[in-house]
Amino acid sequence: MTAEFDGEIVLMDLSAGAYFGLNVTSSDIWRHLAEPIRVEALCRTLAGEYQDDPAIIENDILVLLQTLETRALLDIVP
Repeated sequence: MTAEFDGEIVLMDLSAGAYFGLNVTSSDIWRHLAEPIRVEALCRTLAGEYQDDPAIIENDILVLLQTLETRALLDIVP
């Protein structure tokens, strides 16, 4: 379950009674995950939207995806 407040998304795991807040940038990444997308394509898309080093963007995306997967909020499919 998700909720959005002022451009930021809160992910809720009702079975665990836990929530995870995403900042504006992480919320933008989450929105791009609404449809299945390859990590490489996600990195390219966000590199085009944000004016930053693509390596930094890729690292930030990978850290977020790993965190969400660890918290069982996202399934990464090979």
